[in-house]
Parts: sequence; C-alpha cells; structure tokens
Amino acid sequence: MLDYEDNGASTVNARAMLSLPANEMAQAWVNGRLNPGLTAPEPDSEEKLARNTGIARRIGLTGSPTFVWMHRNGRIGRLDGVPTDVATFLTSVSQ
Repeated sequence: MLDYEDNGASTVNARAMLSLPANEMAQAWVNGRLNPGLTAPEPDSEEKLARNTGIARRIGLTGSPTFVWMHRNGRIGRLDGVPTDVATFLTSVSQ
C-alpha cells in the first residue's frame, strides 16, 4: 500500500475495489483515479485486503501496480509497473 504517499487513500481505495465484483473493478477507475461515486466498502473488505496483502508478500510483490494472471494454458503472466502499451498488455492477458 502506498498510504505513506497519499495520506491513507491507498487502503481506502483498495477496500472499495475489493467490495466490487471482479468484473467491475477495472471500470471503477476513471482517468487514473477511483470513481468517487463508489459506495462505502463492504464490511468484509478489510479481511479481503489482509488476505490479498498476505498473498502479495508470499509471491514477492514489491511494486505498484503489479498484474498477475493465469493464461488459458495454465502459465502465469506477470507485469510489474504500468503497461506501456495497454492494447498489447490486454491481448497478452487474454491468451
């Protein structure tokens, strides 16, 4: 979490994101910021965030953003940092 850079907004935003269905998370971002119209985080979002943080530590995530996904063939994909070419990145994720 980057709370030290944004006065605690990272944790608040992460909890809000974890309150959304997975297929709505990407749409929640508008112009690089979390949509201010989102409702308050779900009560279990803190537990979800703690679980995700534990997983992140176990797999060695050190940057933000880091994208991890599983390809259809079972291979793991990973990108540390902001994609330089979003279209190519999305194509890679969907393979």
